[in-house]
Amino acid sequence: MKNNTKKNSTTIKLLESKINKQNHYLLAVSGGLDSMVLLDILHKSEYKIIVAHANFQLRGEDSNNDEKCVELYCKNNDIPLYLKKMDTKLYMNKWKMGVQETARKLRYEWFYELQKKYKLHQIITAHHQDDNVETFFINLMRGSGIKGLTGIDSTKIVRPLLLVTKSEILAYANENNVPYCEDKSNAETVYLRNKIRLHIVPELEKINATASSKIASTVERLNEINILYEERIAQLKKKICTTLKHQTFINKILLKKLDYAPTLLYECIKSFGFNFDQVNQILQTDETRKIFYSSTSQLVIDKKVYILNALIENNNTKYYEIEEATSRIAAEGFDIIHSTKEFNSTIINDPSHAQLDFAMLSYPLIIRKYKQGDYFYPLGLNKKKKVHDILKNKKLTLYEKENTWIVCSNEHIVWVINHRIDHRFRIKNNTTQSTTLKFIINK
Repeated sequence: MKNNTKKNSTTIKLLESKINKQNHYLLAVSGGLDSMVLLDILHKSEYKIIVAHANFQLRGEDSNNDEKCVELYCKNNDIPLYLKKMDTKLYMNKWKMGVQETARKLRYEWFYELQKKYKLHQIITAHHQDDNVETFFINLMRGSGIKGLTGIDSTKIVRPLLLVTKSEILAYANENNVPYCEDKSNAETVYLRNKIRLHIVPELEKINATASSKIASTVERLNEINILYEERIAQLKKKICTTLKHQTFINKILLKKLDYAPTLLYECIKSFGFNFDQVNQILQTDETRKIFYSSTSQLVIDKKVYILNALIENNNTKYYEIEEATSRIAAEGFDIIHSTKEFNSTIINDPSHAQLDFAMLSYPLIIRKYKQGDYFYPLGLNKKKKVHDILKNKKLTLYEKENTWIVCSNEHIVWVINHRIDHRFRIKNNTTQSTTLKFIINK
Protein backbone atom coordinates (compact mmCIF):
# COMPACT_ATOMS: atom_id res chain seq x y z
CA MET A 1 0.00 0.00 0.00
CA LYS A 2 1.39 3.38 -0.97
CA ASN A 3 0.94 6.38 1.29
CA ASN A 4 2.67 9.49 0.01
CA THR A 5 3.48 12.56 2.08
CA LYS A 6 3.57 15.44 -0.41
CA LYS A 7 0.78 18.00 -0.23
CA ASN A 8 0.71 20.50 -3.07
CA SER A 9 -1.90 22.20 -5.21
CA THR A 10 -2.53 19.70 -8.04
CA THR A 11 -6.23 19.66 -8.92
CA ILE A 12 -8.24 17.54 -11.33
CA LYS A 13 -11.10 18.94 -13.35
CA LEU A 14 -14.04 16.57 -13.23
CA LEU A 15 -16.81 16.37 -15.79
CA GLU A 16 -18.99 18.38 -13.44
CA SER A 17 -21.91 18.42 -15.88
CA LYS A 18 -22.28 14.71 -15.13
CA ILE A 19 -22.58 15.00 -11.35
CA ASN A 20 -24.69 17.14 -9.08
CA LYS A 21 -24.19 17.89 -5.39
CA GLN A 22 -27.93 17.60 -4.83
CA ASN A 23 -27.90 13.91 -5.81
CA HIS A 24 -26.72 10.87 -3.87
CA TYR A 25 -24.32 8.50 -5.69
CA LEU A 26 -22.83 5.03 -5.36
CA LEU A 27 -19.07 5.17 -5.95
CA ALA A 28 -17.32 1.95 -6.99
CA VAL A 29 -13.88 1.83 -5.35
CA SER A 30 -11.40 -0.99 -6.03
CA GLY A 31 -8.59 0.30 -3.81
CA GLY A 32 -6.43 1.08 -6.85
CA LEU A 33 -4.97 4.45 -7.80
CA ASP A 34 -7.81 5.73 -10.01
CA SER A 35 -10.77 4.97 -7.74
CA MET A 36 -8.99 6.09 -4.54
CA VAL A 37 -8.16 9.44 -6.15
CA LEU A 38 -11.74 9.90 -7.31
CA LEU A 39 -12.96 8.98 -3.82
CA ASP A 40 -10.65 11.60 -2.34
CA ILE A 41 -11.79 14.29 -4.79
CA LEU A 42 -15.51 13.63 -4.34
CA HIS A 43 -15.19 13.48 -0.56
CA LYS A 44 -13.23 16.74 -0.32
CA SER A 45 -15.63 18.39 -2.79
CA GLU A 46 -18.53 17.35 -0.50
CA TYR A 47 -20.44 15.20 -2.95
CA LYS A 48 -22.99 12.82 -1.42
CA ILE A 49 -21.57 9.34 -1.88
CA ILE A 50 -21.63 5.86 -0.47
CA VAL A 51 -18.79 3.52 -1.39
CA ALA A 52 -19.02 -0.06 -2.66
CA HIS A 53 -16.00 -2.37 -2.75
CA ALA A 54 -16.11 -5.86 -4.30
CA ASN A 55 -13.43 -8.32 -3.17
CA PHE A 56 -13.14 -10.91 -5.95
CA GLN A 57 -10.75 -13.09 -3.90
CA LEU A 58 -8.53 -13.72 -6.92
CA ARG A 59 -5.18 -12.26 -5.75
CA GLY A 60 -4.81 -13.71 -2.28
CA GLU A 61 -3.53 -11.24 0.31
CA ASP A 62 -3.41 -8.46 -2.30
CA SER A 63 -7.21 -8.64 -2.61
CA ASN A 64 -7.53 -8.34 1.17
CA ASN A 65 -5.14 -5.36 1.20
CA ASP A 66 -7.32 -3.59 -1.37
CA GLU A 67 -10.31 -4.08 0.90
CA LYS A 68 -8.41 -2.81 3.97
CA CYS A 69 -7.24 0.28 2.10
CA VAL A 70 -10.79 1.25 1.12
CA GLU A 71 -12.16 0.37 4.56
CA LEU A 72 -9.57 2.47 6.41
CA TYR A 73 -10.07 5.54 4.22
CA CYS A 74 -13.85 5.40 4.60
CA LYS A 75 -13.61 4.84 8.35
CA ASN A 76 -11.24 7.79 8.82
CA ASN A 77 -13.51 10.06 6.78
CA ASP A 78 -16.93 8.85 7.99
CA ILE A 79 -17.99 7.66 4.51
CA PRO A 80 -20.67 4.91 4.32
CA LEU A 81 -19.08 1.73 2.96
CA TYR A 82 -20.47 -1.57 1.66
CA LEU A 83 -18.11 -4.52 1.26
CA LYS A 84 -18.80 -7.84 -0.45
CA LYS A 85 -16.62 -10.89 -0.99
CA MET A 86 -17.33 -12.53 -4.39
CA ASP A 87 -16.73 -16.22 -5.09
CA THR A 88 -15.55 -15.39 -8.58
CA LYS A 89 -14.11 -18.82 -9.47
CA LEU A 90 -17.38 -20.51 -8.54
CA TYR A 91 -19.34 -18.26 -10.90
CA MET A 92 -16.73 -18.61 -13.66
CA ASN A 93 -17.51 -22.33 -13.73
CA LYS A 94 -21.24 -21.80 -13.32
CA TRP A 95 -21.56 -19.18 -16.07
CA LYS A 96 -18.81 -20.58 -18.33
CA MET A 97 -17.24 -17.12 -18.58
CA GLY A 98 -13.71 -15.70 -18.34
CA VAL A 99 -12.40 -14.11 -15.17
CA GLN A 100 -12.85 -10.49 -16.30
CA GLU A 101 -16.36 -11.05 -17.68
CA THR A 102 -17.41 -12.86 -14.51
CA ALA A 103 -15.99 -10.19 -12.20
CA ARG A 104 -17.69 -7.45 -14.20
CA LYS A 105 -21.06 -9.22 -14.13
CA LEU A 106 -20.82 -9.89 -10.39
CA ARG A 107 -19.87 -6.37 -9.40
CA TYR A 108 -22.39 -4.55 -11.58
CA GLU A 109 -25.25 -6.79 -10.49
CA TRP A 110 -24.35 -5.94 -6.91
CA PHE A 111 -23.91 -2.22 -7.65
CA TYR A 112 -27.37 -2.04 -9.23
CA GLU A 113 -28.87 -3.87 -6.24
CA LEU A 114 -27.35 -1.28 -3.88
CA GLN A 115 -28.46 1.59 -6.10
CA LYS A 116 -32.04 0.32 -6.10
CA LYS A 117 -32.09 -0.57 -2.40
CA TYR A 118 -30.83 2.83 -1.23
CA LYS A 119 -32.52 4.84 -3.99
CA LEU A 120 -29.25 6.34 -5.24
CA HIS A 121 -29.21 8.59 -8.28
CA GLN A 122 -26.45 6.87 -10.27
CA ILE A 123 -23.32 4.73 -10.08
CA ILE A 124 -19.91 6.42 -10.47
CA THR A 125 -16.71 4.72 -11.61
CA ALA A 126 -13.15 6.04 -12.01
CA HIS A 127 -12.57 5.24 -15.69
CA HIS A 128 -10.27 7.89 -17.19
CA GLN A 129 -8.95 9.11 -20.54
CA ASP A 130 -6.33 6.35 -20.89
CA ASP A 131 -9.04 3.71 -20.30
CA ASN A 132 -11.12 5.34 -23.02
CA VAL A 133 -8.24 5.24 -25.51
CA GLU A 134 -7.62 1.55 -24.72
CA THR A 135 -11.33 0.78 -25.20
CA PHE A 136 -11.22 2.56 -28.57
CA PHE A 137 -8.47 0.20 -29.78
CA ILE A 138 -10.15 -2.91 -28.35
CA ASN A 139 -13.40 -2.12 -30.18
CA LEU A 140 -11.55 -1.07 -33.33
CA MET A 141 -9.92 -4.51 -33.51
CA ARG A 142 -13.27 -6.21 -32.85
CA GLY A 143 -14.91 -4.36 -35.74
CA SER A 144 -17.68 -3.10 -33.48
CA GLY A 145 -18.71 -0.15 -35.66
CA ILE A 146 -19.16 3.50 -34.82
CA LYS A 147 -20.75 2.87 -31.43
CA GLY A 148 -17.69 0.94 -30.26
CA LEU A 149 -15.39 3.73 -31.39
CA THR A 150 -17.11 6.14 -29.00
CA GLY A 151 -15.16 4.54 -26.15
CA ILE A 152 -16.53 3.58 -22.76
CA ASP A 153 -20.31 3.76 -22.54
CA SER A 154 -21.35 6.55 -20.19
CA THR A 155 -25.12 6.44 -20.69
CA LYS A 156 -25.95 4.59 -17.45
CA ILE A 157 -22.74 4.90 -15.44
CA VAL A 158 -21.26 8.30 -14.52
CA ARG A 159 -17.54 8.57 -15.33
CA PRO A 160 -16.34 12.04 -14.28
CA LEU A 161 -12.62 11.35 -14.99
CA LEU A 162 -12.95 10.59 -18.72
CA LEU A 163 -11.03 13.74 -19.69
CA VAL A 164 -8.29 13.13 -17.12
CA THR A 165 -5.06 11.25 -17.91
CA LYS A 166 -3.43 8.57 -15.78
CA SER A 167 -0.39 10.79 -15.22
CA GLU A 168 -2.62 13.57 -13.86
CA ILE A 169 -4.29 11.09 -11.50
CA LEU A 170 -0.91 9.85 -10.27
CA ALA A 171 0.32 13.41 -9.74
CA TYR A 172 -2.77 14.18 -7.65
CA ALA A 173 -2.22 11.06 -5.52
CA ASN A 174 1.43 11.95 -4.91
CA GLU A 175 0.68 15.55 -4.00
CA ASN A 176 -2.42 14.93 -1.88
CA ASN A 177 -1.32 11.97 0.22
CA VAL A 178 -3.91 9.57 -1.25
CA PRO A 179 -3.39 5.94 -0.15
CA TYR A 180 -3.86 3.27 -2.81
CA CYS A 181 -2.87 -0.31 -3.71
CA GLU A 182 -1.03 -1.34 -6.84
CA ASP A 183 -2.67 -4.16 -8.81
CA LYS A 184 0.22 -6.32 -10.02
CA SER A 185 -1.96 -7.86 -12.74
CA ASN A 186 -1.90 -4.49 -14.54
CA ALA A 187 1.69 -5.30 -15.58
CA GLU A 188 0.75 -8.70 -17.04
CA THR A 189 0.25 -8.94 -20.81
CA VAL A 190 -2.23 -11.82 -20.62
CA TYR A 191 -5.12 -9.40 -21.08
CA LEU A 192 -5.69 -7.49 -24.31
CA ARG A 193 -6.21 -4.18 -22.50
CA ASN A 194 -2.81 -4.48 -20.81
CA LYS A 195 -1.10 -5.25 -24.15
CA ILE A 196 -2.57 -2.07 -25.61
CA ARG A 197 -1.59 -0.03 -22.55
CA LEU A 198 1.95 -1.40 -22.27
CA HIS A 199 2.90 -1.83 -25.93
CA ILE A 200 0.64 -0.21 -28.53
CA VAL A 201 0.01 3.20 -26.95
CA PRO A 202 3.70 3.78 -26.01
CA GLU A 203 4.73 2.99 -29.61
CA LEU A 204 2.19 5.50 -30.95
CA GLU A 205 3.48 8.13 -28.53
CA LYS A 206 6.99 7.60 -29.88
CA ILE A 207 5.65 8.68 -33.27
CA ASN A 208 3.49 11.48 -31.85
CA ALA A 209 3.82 12.49 -28.21
CA THR A 210 0.22 13.73 -28.17
CA ALA A 211 -1.24 10.57 -29.76
CA SER A 212 -3.33 9.61 -26.73
CA SER A 213 -4.87 13.05 -26.32
CA LYS A 214 -5.57 13.26 -30.07
CA ILE A 215 -7.32 9.87 -29.98
CA ALA A 216 -9.28 10.98 -26.92
CA SER A 217 -10.41 14.10 -28.80
CA THR A 218 -11.44 11.94 -31.75
CA VAL A 219 -13.49 9.73 -29.41
CA GLU A 220 -15.30 12.84 -28.15
CA ARG A 221 -16.15 13.89 -31.71
CA LEU A 222 -17.25 10.35 -32.57
CA ASN A 223 -19.69 10.50 -29.66
CA GLU A 224 -21.32 13.57 -31.23
CA ILE A 225 -21.26 11.95 -34.68
CA ASN A 226 -22.87 8.82 -33.24
CA ILE A 227 -25.77 10.88 -31.87
CA LEU A 228 -26.49 12.20 -35.37
CA TYR A 229 -25.97 8.74 -36.86
CA GLU A 230 -28.46 7.12 -34.46
CA GLU A 231 -31.05 9.81 -35.15
CA ARG A 232 -30.81 9.10 -38.89
CA ILE A 233 -30.88 5.32 -38.36
CA ALA A 234 -34.04 5.68 -36.27
CA GLN A 235 -35.71 7.60 -39.11
CA LEU A 236 -34.77 4.95 -41.68
CA LYS A 237 -35.83 2.05 -39.46
CA LYS A 238 -39.30 3.57 -39.23
CA LYS A 239 -39.52 3.40 -43.02
CA ILE A 240 -38.43 -0.20 -43.49
CA CYS A 241 -39.22 -1.98 -40.19
CA THR A 242 -42.62 -3.03 -38.84
CA THR A 243 -43.22 -4.88 -35.59
CA LEU A 244 -46.38 -6.93 -35.15
CA LYS A 245 -46.88 -8.99 -32.00
CA HIS A 246 -43.66 -10.99 -31.57
CA GLN A 247 -42.25 -10.42 -35.05
CA THR A 248 -40.30 -7.72 -36.85
CA PHE A 249 -40.61 -7.36 -40.63
CA ILE A 250 -37.93 -5.60 -42.69
CA ASN A 251 -38.88 -4.42 -46.19
CA LYS A 252 -36.33 -6.30 -48.29
CA ILE A 253 -37.22 -4.58 -51.57
CA LEU A 254 -36.82 -1.07 -50.20
CA LEU A 255 -33.68 -1.98 -48.25
CA LYS A 256 -31.83 -3.38 -51.26
CA LYS A 257 -32.34 -0.16 -53.22
CA LEU A 258 -30.14 1.70 -50.75
CA ASP A 259 -26.37 2.09 -51.19
CA TYR A 260 -25.89 1.69 -47.45
CA ALA A 261 -28.09 -1.42 -47.17
CA PRO A 262 -25.51 -3.49 -45.19
CA THR A 263 -25.13 -0.84 -42.50
CA LEU A 264 -28.87 -0.24 -42.19
CA LEU A 265 -29.68 -3.96 -42.07
CA TYR A 266 -27.04 -4.46 -39.38
CA GLU A 267 -28.58 -1.68 -37.29
CA CYS A 268 -31.99 -3.34 -37.69
CA ILE A 269 -30.88 -6.80 -36.61
CA LYS A 270 -27.93 -6.34 -34.23
CA SER A 271 -30.22 -6.19 -31.18
CA PHE A 272 -31.40 -9.69 -32.20
CA GLY A 273 -27.83 -10.99 -31.80
CA PHE A 274 -26.71 -10.98 -35.44
CA ASN A 275 -23.22 -9.82 -36.48
CA PHE A 276 -22.02 -7.92 -39.53
CA ASP A 277 -20.61 -11.02 -41.25
CA GLN A 278 -24.13 -12.48 -41.27
CA VAL A 279 -25.48 -9.26 -42.79
CA ASN A 280 -23.52 -9.81 -46.01
CA GLN A 281 -24.63 -13.45 -46.18
CA ILE A 282 -28.27 -12.42 -45.76
CA LEU A 283 -28.12 -9.74 -48.45
CA GLN A 284 -26.47 -12.13 -50.91
CA THR A 285 -29.09 -14.85 -50.37
CA ASP A 286 -32.27 -14.89 -52.46
CA GLU A 287 -33.40 -18.35 -51.38
CA THR A 288 -36.95 -17.97 -50.02
CA ARG A 289 -37.52 -19.49 -46.56
CA LYS A 290 -33.78 -19.64 -45.90
CA ILE A 291 -33.22 -19.17 -42.16
CA PHE A 292 -30.30 -17.48 -40.39
CA TYR A 293 -29.75 -17.89 -36.66
CA SER A 294 -28.17 -15.88 -33.86
CA SER A 295 -27.90 -17.09 -30.27
CA THR A 296 -31.34 -15.63 -29.46
CA SER A 297 -33.23 -15.14 -32.73
CA GLN A 298 -33.90 -16.33 -36.25
CA LEU A 299 -34.22 -14.37 -39.50
CA VAL A 300 -36.38 -15.88 -42.25
CA ILE A 301 -36.00 -14.68 -45.85
CA ASP A 302 -39.39 -14.23 -47.49
CA LYS A 303 -40.18 -12.89 -50.95
CA LYS A 304 -40.50 -9.25 -49.97
CA VAL A 305 -39.45 -9.12 -46.32
CA TYR A 306 -37.00 -10.39 -43.76
CA ILE A 307 -38.87 -11.81 -40.76
CA LEU A 308 -37.25 -11.68 -37.32
CA ASN A 309 -38.44 -13.81 -34.39
CA ALA A 310 -37.10 -14.86 -31.05
CA LEU A 311 -35.91 -18.46 -31.11
CA ILE A 312 -38.60 -20.86 -29.96
CA GLU A 313 -37.42 -23.39 -27.45
CA ASN A 314 -37.81 -27.02 -28.39
CA ASN A 315 -40.52 -27.67 -25.85
CA ASN A 316 -42.60 -30.32 -27.57
CA THR A 317 -42.39 -32.31 -24.34
CA LYS A 318 -44.13 -29.54 -22.41
CA TYR A 319 -47.85 -29.97 -21.93
CA TYR A 320 -50.84 -28.95 -19.81
CA GLU A 321 -53.71 -31.11 -18.60
CA ILE A 322 -57.41 -30.24 -18.51
CA GLU A 323 -59.34 -32.40 -16.07
CA GLU A 324 -63.10 -32.68 -16.34
CA ALA A 325 -63.55 -30.30 -13.41
CA THR A 326 -61.00 -27.76 -14.70
CA SER A 327 -62.42 -24.33 -15.45
CA ARG A 328 -59.31 -22.47 -16.59
CA ILE A 329 -55.74 -23.32 -17.64
CA ALA A 330 -52.97 -20.71 -17.70
CA ALA A 331 -50.67 -21.87 -20.50
CA GLU A 332 -47.71 -20.33 -22.33
CA GLY A 333 -48.89 -16.92 -23.54
CA PHE A 334 -52.57 -17.81 -23.44
CA ASP A 335 -55.38 -19.14 -21.25
CA ILE A 336 -57.94 -21.83 -22.02
CA ILE A 337 -61.39 -21.58 -20.42
CA HIS A 338 -63.12 -24.96 -20.16
CA SER A 339 -66.82 -25.58 -19.56
CA THR A 340 -69.34 -28.41 -20.12
CA LYS A 341 -73.11 -28.00 -20.17
CA GLU A 342 -76.29 -29.24 -21.83
CA PHE A 343 -76.25 -28.52 -25.53
CA ASN A 344 -78.85 -25.87 -26.41
CA SER A 345 -78.55 -26.07 -30.23
CA THR A 346 -76.45 -22.85 -30.43
CA ILE A 347 -73.31 -23.36 -32.51
CA ILE A 348 -70.38 -20.99 -31.84
CA ASN A 349 -68.75 -20.00 -35.12
CA ASP A 350 -65.45 -18.55 -33.90
CA PRO A 351 -61.91 -20.02 -34.38
CA SER A 352 -60.99 -18.93 -30.82
CA HIS A 353 -63.65 -21.38 -29.54
CA ALA A 354 -63.79 -25.14 -29.81
CA GLN A 355 -67.31 -26.52 -29.29
CA LEU A 356 -67.04 -30.30 -28.89
CA ASP A 357 -69.26 -33.30 -28.18
CA PHE A 358 -68.62 -34.11 -24.52
CA ALA A 359 -69.47 -37.81 -25.01
CA MET A 360 -66.58 -38.19 -27.47
CA LEU A 361 -63.92 -36.82 -25.11
CA SER A 362 -61.62 -38.76 -22.80
CA TYR A 363 -60.10 -36.81 -19.89
CA PRO A 364 -57.63 -35.47 -19.12
CA LEU A 365 -57.40 -33.39 -22.30
CA ILE A 366 -53.79 -32.58 -23.16
CA ILE A 367 -52.56 -29.22 -24.48
CA ARG A 368 -49.19 -29.44 -26.26
CA LYS A 369 -47.19 -27.89 -29.10
CA TYR A 370 -47.92 -29.14 -32.61
CA LYS A 371 -45.11 -31.23 -34.07
CA GLN A 372 -44.18 -32.56 -37.50
CA GLY A 373 -46.26 -35.61 -38.42
CA ASP A 374 -49.35 -34.57 -36.44
CA TYR A 375 -52.60 -35.15 -38.31
CA PHE A 376 -56.32 -34.79 -37.69
CA TYR A 377 -59.65 -34.74 -39.55
CA PRO A 378 -60.42 -31.03 -40.13
CA LEU A 379 -64.05 -30.00 -39.59
CA GLY A 380 -65.97 -30.30 -42.83
CA LEU A 381 -63.42 -32.50 -44.63
CA ASN A 382 -63.97 -35.78 -42.82
CA LYS A 383 -60.63 -37.03 -44.10
CA LYS A 384 -57.14 -37.16 -42.62
CA LYS A 385 -54.88 -34.18 -43.15
CA LYS A 386 -51.54 -33.10 -41.68
CA VAL A 387 -51.66 -30.15 -39.31
CA HIS A 388 -48.62 -28.77 -41.15
CA ASP A 389 -50.60 -28.58 -44.41
CA ILE A 390 -53.47 -26.73 -42.77
CA LEU A 391 -51.05 -24.17 -41.30
CA LYS A 392 -49.21 -23.86 -44.61
CA ASN A 393 -52.44 -23.14 -46.49
CA LYS A 394 -53.17 -20.36 -44.02
CA LYS A 395 -49.82 -18.80 -45.07
CA LEU A 396 -48.61 -18.58 -41.50
CA THR A 397 -45.06 -17.46 -40.77
CA LEU A 398 -42.54 -19.95 -39.47
CA TYR A 399 -42.81 -18.41 -36.00
CA GLU A 400 -46.60 -18.80 -35.99
CA LYS A 401 -46.36 -22.41 -37.18
CA GLU A 402 -43.80 -23.36 -34.55
CA ASN A 403 -45.86 -21.64 -31.87
CA THR A 404 -49.10 -23.51 -32.66
CA TRP A 405 -50.68 -25.48 -29.82
CA ILE A 406 -53.17 -28.36 -30.04
CA VAL A 407 -55.65 -30.09 -27.71
CA CYS A 408 -55.69 -33.90 -27.63
CA SER A 409 -58.12 -36.46 -26.26
CA ASN A 410 -56.63 -39.93 -25.79
CA GLU A 411 -53.85 -38.98 -28.26
CA HIS A 412 -56.34 -37.82 -30.91
CA ILE A 413 -56.18 -34.15 -31.88
CA VAL A 414 -59.54 -32.52 -31.15
CA TRP A 415 -58.55 -28.89 -31.80
CA VAL A 416 -55.73 -27.03 -33.52
CA ILE A 417 -56.03 -24.07 -31.19
CA ASN A 418 -57.37 -20.91 -32.77
CA HIS A 419 -57.68 -22.65 -36.17
CA ARG A 420 -59.92 -25.71 -36.53
CA ILE A 421 -61.53 -28.54 -34.60
CA ASP A 422 -61.51 -32.23 -35.57
CA HIS A 423 -64.56 -33.37 -37.56
CA ARG A 424 -64.98 -36.49 -35.38
CA PHE A 425 -65.49 -34.41 -32.21
CA ARG A 426 -67.96 -31.92 -33.69
CA ILE A 427 -71.43 -31.22 -32.33
CA LYS A 428 -73.90 -33.67 -33.93
CA ASN A 429 -77.70 -34.07 -34.02
CA ASN A 430 -77.62 -36.49 -31.10
CA THR A 431 -75.26 -34.38 -28.93
CA THR A 432 -76.72 -33.84 -25.45
CA GLN A 433 -73.77 -32.19 -23.73
CA SER A 434 -71.22 -29.84 -25.26
CA THR A 435 -67.76 -28.94 -24.03
CA THR A 436 -66.46 -25.49 -24.96
CA LEU A 437 -62.82 -24.47 -24.94
CA LYS A 438 -62.12 -20.76 -25.28
CA PHE A 439 -58.71 -19.43 -26.31
CA ILE A 440 -57.59 -16.11 -24.76
CA ILE A 441 -54.22 -14.49 -25.51
CA ASN A 442 -52.41 -13.17 -22.43
CA LYS A 443 -51.46 -9.52 -22.70
